[in-house]
Amino acid sequence: MKKLSKRDKTKEKIVKSALYLFATKGYFNTSISMIGNRAKVASSLIYHYFKNKEDLLQYILFKNFEEYEKNLLEILEKVPNEDKIKVFIEFYLNEIEKNSQFWRLYFMLFFQPNILKKVHSQTKEIYEKYIKFLSIIFKDNDEAKVFLALMDGISFHLLFLYDKKNLKEIISKIKEKIIMKFYSNN
Repeated sequence: MKKLSKRDKTKEKIVKSALYLFATKGYFNTSISMIGNRAKVASSLIYHYFKNKEDLLQYILFKNFEEYEKNLLEILEKVPNEDKIKVFIEFYLNEIEKNSQFWRLYFMLFFQPNILKKVHSQTKEIYEKYIKFLSIIFKDNDEAKVFLALMDGISFHLLFLYDKKNLKEIISKIKEKIIMKFYSNN
């Protein structure tokens, strides 16, 4: 793994602090000074990396979705078509557990309409990519949309109704039930 420069380490501290605060306090309840305090950097330094708080949020979304998509596609291209849904479900739920702060922030954006408007094109583009991908596996776009809505509902439930310490166990049970149900019908 590549060693990060001091500049990159500082940027990473800012991003991690912002993600934590956005996910726990909400975008509008988080100030640049709060992010600076949590990252242990001067608030003014944040502006050397990001134009403003919105730019920081967009960076977090883009960076996380880019990594998610790259990892998902790497895994799926090695899997036969008949196993892609099973692998997608496992990957999706593992990602919820592994990166719960990001997904919590993502789902919270839908309840903050003023900020959702600002990142709508980015989230819509991501949604459309997943529908396109899933519609190849399913018979059509409608089935893909229903499946993605089901997965989003499960994710929302996991992120907002369970604490982090029980998440792994609950996700394991959900994966087992969904995958068993899906494969018993095919």
